[in-house]
Formats: sequence, C-alpha cells, structure tokens
Amino acid sequence: MMVLNYLMTDEEMNRLVQYGIEGTHYAVDENGIYQELSDKFPYEGFNTWNLRVSSYKLPKETDVALQEMFDKYAVLGEQTKFPNINIWDGFTEDYTEYDAERAAVSAVMRQYLAPLQAGLVDDVDAAVAEFRQKVSDAGLDVCREGFEEQWQEYCEEYNYQ
Repeated sequence: MMVLNYLMTDEEMNRLVQYGIEGTHYAVDENGIYQELSDKFPYEGFNTWNLRVSSYKLPKETDVALQEMFDKYAVLGEQTKFPNINIWDGFTEDYTEYDAERAAVSAVMRQYLAPLQAGLVDDVDAAVAEFRQKVSDAGLDVCREGFEEQWQEYCEEYNYQ
C-alpha cells in the first residue's frame, strides 16, 4: 500500500511510470503538451492507466482537440434551457400507456418478422403482407404515436432559446 500511495501521490514518480524519463522518453513543450522522444517508452508505456492522476497527467495534442470539441458543445449547451443536460442522449421512452400494444408488437415481430428476415418463408410477398397486417392489428400505430408524442415533448422541452 505504501508503494501504491507513493506512485499515486508523488508527481515525479507518477510521471516516471506513466511517461518514462523526461528528456529521454518524452518532453513537455512550451504549452505543457506531451511530446514523445522515443518509441521505446511511449505514452503510458507501462499501461499504468489505473495509476493516472488527473493533476499530474500530461495532455497530448489529441487531448487539446478533444477539449476544443467539449468547449464547442458547452457553447451549444448554453443556448438551451438546460445547459448541463446532454439533449442528444437523454431521451428515454415511457411506454407505460401502450405497454400491452408494445408487447403484442414484439410478439408479432418474433413470430412473423424473424422468419422473413431469416429467409425461411416460401412466399415472401404473402409473408410480408401477413406480417404488416398482424403488426398493425397488434397496435404498431399506437406505439408509434405514443413514442412520437413523447419525442416531440422532449424536443420542445429542450429546445434552443
């Protein structure tokens, strides 16, 4: 535990296991960016990612580019009503109101669509027509309308200001 503590709390030792010997394996440019000097000990050459300490970590050019991207996303986020929410990844469907229809559609897909997709039907046109009728009878339109309504509400709630 004392060794791990030393590796995690001493900046010089942490950088030694992460990047090698400064001046031999790597250098830090005037902007504080990691520069590889030798392919004998590349960035995180011991695969000691589990010893990463953010305050000791030397950024690479790719880290700078990534931060620029995050900064652009932050500017876009500030234009929304909820700037700290990822509006492109936060929607979750609530199918409580059409749970029965959703289950029926799922069953129809397993029974009628799966054989079509696997090429196990003799008359494809008839099988497609039967599938379409069965999935419609099961409540596909109810599911679609319920999803679309929720999606529209979500988009309106997180709309740009």
